[in-house]
Amino acid sequence: MTTWPKTDFHLHATRYRLGNPRPEATVANMVARCEALGYDQVGIVEHLDDSPKHPLHCLEALLAEFRAVVSPVKLYAGAELDINEDDMSVPEHASLKESLGLDYYLASVHSLGPDVRDIPSFIQDHHRRTMLLVERYDQVDVIGHPWATGQGLVRRGMAPEWRFEFIPPAYLHELADGLRQQGKALELNGKARAHFDDPAFVAFMDMVRGFGVPVSIGSDAHSLERVGETAELDAFLQERGFGPGQLWTPERH
Repeated sequence: MTTWPKTDFHLHATRYRLGNPRPEATVANMVARCEALGYDQVGIVEHLDDSPKHPLHCLEALLAEFRAVVSPVKLYAGAELDINEDDMSVPEHASLKESLGLDYYLASVHSLGPDVRDIPSFIQDHHRRTMLLVERYDQVDVIGHPWATGQGLVRRGMAPEWRFEFIPPAYLHELADGLRQQGKALELNGKARAHFDDPAFVAFMDMVRGFGVPVSIGSDAHSLERVGETAELDAFLQERGFGPGQLWTPERH
């Protein structure tokens, strides 16, 4: 029987950021925690965007420590990009991937667009920007936490609730097919646990499996104590019939 590897490619080492840094969340400490928990492969990342919390020199400091860490765990360095209305928030992201020596890019929609006022306008805006990430940017390897910003509608009082079933099936099909065509991976993020019992989410992930789209496991941990929150993600994929061969790693992109 093929062993299911223990992976997490969305671990934020937040020691280096300017806004709300966590002094204990160094690369070395994150990796040591992963070693203790028996991980096989992990990716250490931080945001690369236009937020004043995430200037480039913070990512450079992270990478300097990353290159000094030695571990039996296979280690990869990445960054999480953000898309604004029509373009990446860091225009020079393509050249930075090479100059910084990054192994991969996650890319995610992190905000509600300025014209979002309700669920229909959110769905239109989020899908449009997600598909830009899929189709326009060759440097993007993984689409991170798709549709996770839906909860922002509830927090801002724009909707009483957010459920995955609100998303038109045609949009989900377009996303899965676009990932297949572009050779990009879909992240199963810790934020998705809220949808594991939603038939619409289950059907979407079954479609992802059927299309052969690689899936990246990502806890999205921003602190040392949250390292290790991937067991439910692994179990969900196995229950839905995914095999280890469909798990994304930086070596397979």
